[in-house]
Amino acid sequence: MNQILTASLEELELPISQQKASIEIQPDLPRIYADPNRMNELFVNLLSNALKYGCDEQSECKIKIGAKHIDDELVFYVRDYGQGIEPAYHEKIFTLFQRLDIKRSGSGVGLAIVRRIMEIHNGRVWVESNLGQGATFWLAFPLKTQTHSSAENQDQ
Repeated sequence: MNQILTASLEELELPISQQKASIEIQPDLPRIYADPNRMNELFVNLLSNALKYGCDEQSECKIKIGAKHIDDELVFYVRDYGQGIEPAYHEKIFTLFQRLDIKRSGSGVGLAIVRRIMEIHNGRVWVESNLGQGATFWLAFPLKTQTHSSAENQDQ
């Protein structure tokens, strides 16, 4: 996952620089068995949103990325400290063409893509947030699909 995040951050180098964002990544994130191109697309979408909505009107733009085991899942998170999202919209933001702030650029497909990528990987995604308190996006992968041991999977 650290390699995928490195690629995602390289892809977002300009907006990260423009926002003067500080991105803190937990060292030695767990390895997952997933399509690396889709995981890159997933993190580019999540980080783009964090840069767009989690960094406005702040003197310090900070994003945290980490992981932990919770019950029978390997769970990653992307946390920002921006404007947050009202609970009434937590599910709506994952549907196609839904944008809560029409003044900002974007197509409204990024989080729908994130949800679809997680579904393809037998995982799930959700957000925890309140207005004015930032947002944490959670990505849960079932551990049973992360226990492959073949040499072919070791290369992913």
